[in-house]
Amino acid sequence: MTPQFDVIATRFQFVEAPRVDDAGVVYLSDLTGGGFCRVKPGAPVETLLSGRMWIGGAVLDEDGSLVVSGKGGLMRLDPNTGQSDKRLWRSVKYEDIYLRAYENGRELQAGLTRYFDFYNRIRLHQTHEYQTPDEIYFAATVRESLALAA
Repeated sequence: MTPQFDVIATRFQFVEAPRVDDAGVVYLSDLTGGGFCRVKPGAPVETLLSGRMWIGGAVLDEDGSLVVSGKGGLMRLDPNTGQSDKRLWRSVKYEDIYLRAYENGRELQAGLTRYFDFYNRIRLHQTHEYQTPDEIYFAATVRESLALAA
């Protein structure tokens, strides 16, 4: 018996790095045609990164962001806004990736998980008055909770 498949997107030359988040949203790249796309259930294909070429991998981070490879290196992408953080990726490359020279995708994923834990919980950031992102985020969350309780 031949299994049946649902076609969720067409128009691509060479699909690579498909990922599905908890909401059933599919992320994929067109390796040779360029671009990184999102397909929400029942919605048309949205292009998040139109000029990004040779994307061979993508990782869904715990915070909902996407780490996307491609020509020129890695990029962190907020799928809600489509914005990337180039300053962050400069830190990731020079503080972790170039120093460790990962052998494969599994090592890279484990290394990036460790690095982002360090980056968010331990590393002090000059632009945040030498606080960690977690300190800023959780302080704001507590303030919002207190404001709602009042």
